[in-house]
Amino acid sequence: MKSTTIIEPLRKRVIRAAIQFLSGHAASQLIRLSGNMVMTRVLVPEAFGVMAIANTILFGVILFTEFGIKQNIIQSEHGNKEIFLNTAWTLQILRGFIIWSFVVLIGIGIYVAKQHFTIPSDSVYADPVLPYVIAVLAFSFLIGGFESTNTALHSRDINLLPVIKLELTGQIVSLAVMVSAGLAFKSIWALVSGALVLSLYKTFFSHFLLDGPKNRFQLDSNSVREIINFGIWMLIGSILVFIATNGDKLILSGYFDANLMGQYAIALLVLNALKDAVVKTASSVIMPALSEIARGNKKKLKEVFYKSRFPIDIGTSFIAGMLFFSGGELMALLFDDRYQFSGVIIEIIGLSLIFERFSIANQCIIAIGKPRSLIPVVLTRVIILLIGIPYSISLFGEVGALWVVACGRIVTIPVLFIIMYRYKIFSIGKELNRALLSAVFFFLSYGVHVLISKINILLN
Repeated sequence: MKSTTIIEPLRKRVIRAAIQFLSGHAASQLIRLSGNMVMTRVLVPEAFGVMAIANTILFGVILFTEFGIKQNIIQSEHGNKEIFLNTAWTLQILRGFIIWSFVVLIGIGIYVAKQHFTIPSDSVYADPVLPYVIAVLAFSFLIGGFESTNTALHSRDINLLPVIKLELTGQIVSLAVMVSAGLAFKSIWALVSGALVLSLYKTFFSHFLLDGPKNRFQLDSNSVREIINFGIWMLIGSILVFIATNGDKLILSGYFDANLMGQYAIALLVLNALKDAVVKTASSVIMPALSEIARGNKKKLKEVFYKSRFPIDIGTSFIAGMLFFSGGELMALLFDDRYQFSGVIIEIIGLSLIFERFSIANQCIIAIGKPRSLIPVVLTRVIILLIGIPYSISLFGEVGALWVVACGRIVTIPVLFIIMYRYKIFSIGKELNRALLSAVFFFLSYGVHVLISKINILLN
């Protein structure tokens, strides 16, 4: 009886939150895609190539300083205590200053390297505007450090609607600024201005539009100790995650020119919009639910884990198949002829979406407070990228590298299964069943390919 009272309300909250989140995510990606479609007609591909590398470097610094403050608020037994929240907010602000300082130094370092060392003139790193873009974008993270912890507290309580509203209104304001600046100046600085405005809007209004305690500066020794003990493993894992998720862009930028890197960046914009739906659902909806189960009724964890993964298993397989069969036609519908090769790119790297379903397992392991156990998984993925991309380029050229990006994660699956078995959240029968089901839905997506082909014929 007790477990029912725990699970039934939780299930209703999770379903409601998932619907709200996915609706909000769809609206968010529609806003972003609309902006990108406008900006690709205003700016040249090189601008997106430079912005992709700038964002990758910034994202790297974020992950290199990631102590899992939000995840700690969600999974900790003390995560809803005011003294814990104030300590977390104070540490978050200090982290914002660290990020800002590091990023500015990186911008200066790239500028000095260009003056005194040889950088291939056809690589993205040689673009003269890159150091300045990096330095200015750093302010968005200085601002973001002051964001209210009520954002994380709403995630802990699986009450996402206020956060979604804040995010969407911020994106609309940011898009209006970005498009206006792009039409007026036709410069990469339009993209930069949009990022700065979004960060400022979300930070400012998170203190006024989200219910919860008002943050103030405070450092409690017990809270600091708990955050650091949890966060040190999140930090190590985040460094490896950065290399695993962004190593492709960092390595390929040394081989691709700015135009080809821009094509790759545009393909990633579409792919990441789909990946984010999975990853953010896992971290914003499923992880808080699994944390609540782990705190109250751990015997139900495996059951809830596989139930929550089911729609993601079939959804990612179907969409990966759709991109594989129809990526070229899709990109032709969305973008002009200058971005034609991005269709070839997304048909290949879109296969990587299949592996995003295992992000639920990662979040489940974090929910039970064991982030360090994920390090072997991410380390394996890093090794595959660092070795596989240069080797495949030497043998098969650019397309070979794309196949490593698409399918390299398959090597990590046995490692993850061993960890899942250790924490009693693994079922070989369910995994085999899901693998077969995923294959079926992958090939069912061929029907979408036929439909898109007919639309293209009608439009042409």
